[in-house]
Amino acid sequence: MCVRRPGCVAARGVTGTTYTQLRCATQLADQHPQLFNCNVMVAERTMMTKGDFALKRIVVAITGASGTIYGIRLLEALHAAPEVEVHLVMSPWAKENLAIEASGYSESQINALADVVYDSRNMGATIASGSFRHDGMVIVPASMKTVAAIATGMGDSLIGRAADVTLKERRPLLLVPRESPFNQIHLENMLKLAKMGVEIIPPIPAFYNQPQTIADLIDHNTMKLLDHLHIDNELSARWQGLAQAKQEARR
Repeated sequence: MCVRRPGCVAARGVTGTTYTQLRCATQLADQHPQLFNCNVMVAERTMMTKGDFALKRIVVAITGASGTIYGIRLLEALHAAPEVEVHLVMSPWAKENLAIEASGYSESQINALADVVYDSRNMGATIASGSFRHDGMVIVPASMKTVAAIATGMGDSLIGRAADVTLKERRPLLLVPRESPFNQIHLENMLKLAKMGVEIIPPIPAFYNQPQTIADLIDHNTMKLLDHLHIDNELSARWQGLAQAKQEARR
């Protein structure tokens, strides 16, 4: 008879198996080997990697709009989640912005936050195919050029192609447009995409949660992105009702 502790798995290859669950099962087997008398899974230590047993696979694209830090903060949050596998692609102008914006990160440090990194010119990359299954793509920040390319189906870069594939496969696509003010073309492109089901999440700050630093403002936007990717997080304070908000404001 197989014995399973809540939250663990006892059979290798179970759909939805996560890295955390596999580690849990391994620890249970180590502590109580007598319980494992059937042909059950105890994951080989050499195979216990984040990528092998990821519950969610997220594609992150950083484009040439100002606000590289929004993409970096999302990568940090995803990197900290043991059940998320991150696929990253940066446009050439995103890298130029990185050189002039005081993010505190180098390109190599950003790449280290991802499990797989792609060259934006590689149109043969795995994320360019609909057969590559993932749980959502986020373009953060999203330049108006990128938004226009997606809205018109012009997959002339890996980012545009990966977004186009995400749309055709009916997978979640999140855009963080970073421009101000918007002209009519920008708004019409975003409206067109919104009608297709694309989630438009501009980095607009909230102040009901009493932010104290720029990092607080960035975290609030990152929280929203994680929420829309259905990844549990508490990066920023959430609305607890007007009475609670008034109490916080008086402190």
